[in-house]
Amino acid sequence: MMKVTPYEVKTYLQLIKDENPLHNHIVPGQMIVQIVFAELKLNWSAYKIKYIESVEVNEFIHFEYIENEKVIVSNLDKRVKIHILKN
Repeated sequence: MMKVTPYEVKTYLQLIKDENPLHNHIVPGQMIVQIVFAELKLNWSAYKIKYIESVEVNEFIHFEYIENEKVIVSNLDKRVKIHILKN
């Protein structure tokens, strides 16, 4: 279980030079994917992302790695936020 803080989002946005005001409250999807890959030590060369719901800043999320082909990102209420599928 983890959460992405406003400071982490701000730092990430500065690095990628993203000024989208939505990201004051919503974690960038690609940031979540990069966190998942780092946490699970995945190095997939090809993958697809299906964004189901936004991840709010400071929202607790967790990752479920399924059969080497899929990661599901969901929140404390078990609401699915993102599917990451290996190609």
